Amino acid sequence: MNLLKKVLVIGLDCAAPQTLFDDFLQECPNIKRLMEHGVYGRLRSSDPPITVPAWMVMVSGQKPGALGVYGFRHRKENSYTDFWVANSKTITEPKIWT
Repeated sequence: MNLLKKVLVIGLDCAAPQTLFDDFLQECPNIKRLMEHGVYGRLRSSDPPITVPAWMVMVSGQKPGALGVYGFRHRKENSYTDFWVANSKTITEPKIWT
């Protein structure tokens, strides 16, 4: 007997829950089928609820302030002309897959 459980996390970036689950669920048969045959629930997002920090908060368990990432672009040393862009190497905290 195999006791291992499989987990699938589907993240729909920028998909408002009401739009997907209330307004268009009938138009998304695969998501509807997953919901009917699995377990699902809404997750609370990060603050700010922006792509880069939201995903990294979810996979690291850290707050955006601890990660030092609040969006894609960040000013360097309070400059208005010099900036850096967040990427996969920016976050050094352990992730759920490590």
